[in-house]
Amino acid sequence: MNVSELQQFIRSLHAPLTAAGAPRKITDDLERIVAGLEPFRDRPVAEFADFLVRAEEYHRTGVVPGRRRQKQPVDQNKVMEAAQNFKALCERALDPDVSSESIETELNRVVEPLNDAEIRQVVQEVGGNAVRTRKSALTELKRLLREGRRPAEVSSETPSEEAASVG
Repeated sequence: MNVSELQQFIRSLHAPLTAAGAPRKITDDLERIVAGLEPFRDRPVAEFADFLVRAEEYHRTGVVPGRRRQKQPVDQNKVMEAAQNFKALCERALDPDVSSESIETELNRVVEPLNDAEIRQVVQEVGGNAVRTRKSALTELKRLLREGRRPAEVSSETPSEEAASVG
């Protein structure tokens, strides 16, 4: 039995209820139910009943029951290209004339087309720490960029300044 048959049955109650003198609110409510079922009309009633159970649990707890995260596909070509682009960006970041803002803009351009699984794999490819989310992956890539910039800043010291800081 499909939901469309349930709709037909509910519609069939309209005439007898009206003849029995039922208040208009009752027949209007039945029409509202029929209209609400319309998106599900081609589904089996049992499947719709299962949906109602999940909807009630979501309404009560705010959690969609039984929903598992789909594993995102990883395009290895995209990962390798992004890792290479990131390494090139690290080289550019060493140039003191390149602003941090432009480096961050380029980083965003490199990772923007990647899904979450791909960006996490890029972090692994470039030797970053293990991450679990897209946000933590981006933070880790930014950290790697900042660390890559430090040696350029240190090497800009004059030899006498380096000797003074050692001694």
